[in-house]
Amino acid sequence: MISGLRVIWALFAIALATPIIAQDKGREILLEMRDSLLSHSSMSYSVHLRIKFPFSSDTATYTERVSLQRDTADALFGGRILVTGGEELIHLYDGSHIHECNTRTDSCVRYDAAKGENWTMTSGQQAVLWFRDMLQPARITKRCDPANVIEWLGDTTIAGSRYDRVRVRFPDNDPIKGHEALYVISKEDRAVRIREERYLTEGQVLWYRWKISDVKFDVPESEVPPISALMSTAVITDYRSPELPMLLAKGKPAPVLIGDLFGTGPEADTIHYEGKVSFIDFWAVGCVPCRHSMPVIDSLHSVYAGRSVQFIGVNAYDDATRLQEFLGKRGIHYPTLRVARGQEQAFNVTAIPAFYLVDGTGRVAASWVGYGPDMAAKWVDSIEALLSR
Repeated sequence: MISGLRVIWALFAIALATPIIAQDKGREILLEMRDSLLSHSSMSYSVHLRIKFPFSSDTATYTERVSLQRDTADALFGGRILVTGGEELIHLYDGSHIHECNTRTDSCVRYDAAKGENWTMTSGQQAVLWFRDMLQPARITKRCDPANVIEWLGDTTIAGSRYDRVRVRFPDNDPIKGHEALYVISKEDRAVRIREERYLTEGQVLWYRWKISDVKFDVPESEVPPISALMSTAVITDYRSPELPMLLAKGKPAPVLIGDLFGTGPEADTIHYEGKVSFIDFWAVGCVPCRHSMPVIDSLHSVYAGRSVQFIGVNAYDDATRLQEFLGKRGIHYPTLRVARGQEQAFNVTAIPAFYLVDGTGRVAASWVGYGPDMAAKWVDSIEALLSR
């Protein structure tokens, strides 16, 4: 009987210890990967990426060649980066500028990375294509934070080679939820061969699957040559920020808005301006600045309730189902008018978010493009000025 109890307690102890052992081993493998990367100064590889963006059902696929040269003195990216995209495109960060080049047209746009003109490397698919952990190994250390749940999921064989599978789950950090990453790491050189990452933002899923092959370490510096070597005859032009679009001028009549109304507000599907101040917000579900501005507008909608001010959202970009779902999840109370595509053009809206303030005679009193933290104060000042007339 005693012997049987000992067996039961031993099995119970093993069951309790197994998750801890798996976590310790997973963390150990990630740190081994970090140490392996630190032992090399450069890396090149071919990458096949499939990515699903939030607020869209579309997926995209990219197959490119990437070369990285670590430089600890580079405060921006941690080294030089070359991404050759498809048959024509080249993206190069040389330590000061980002070059976006087209070999077919033999042309190149140069961005000043220090000024933030760097979305070709820091956003969208480009940020995922290059292996940040190679240039910034401290990122792996951060992922080993005790707040993250790290699990070794066992090993596997792919094309005759052995790999460890490690999953990292991160605490929810609003608006990011359900964030987890899967690494498939070579037992031989401790380099990642497959990486999958997914999370929820605003109830929408983002995921990508990153598969690399033909990995080479300590490649010569010629793997990331200067742009003059890559595009010796290219015409290089410096990037110039586009001017903000011109909205309707002050005093111009505000065009009629007709559509399907969502939320609370006027019963008619035509917005009437007469006898009240109208604040109009042009927005779309996939517009990040729009999502930042909407809670602020919603609070103003509450503040001015009962006064001669109406707040109207206008959406010409999303279908009814997507719009209704988004508004419900966000808890937005000011009404939105879904209009046919093209109505926004009557207001000269070519970039969003865009905002109009219309006086009680139906004429434009003020307008703004884009959103920043100082906008609310400007809106309130303009609304109060109209109400005090």
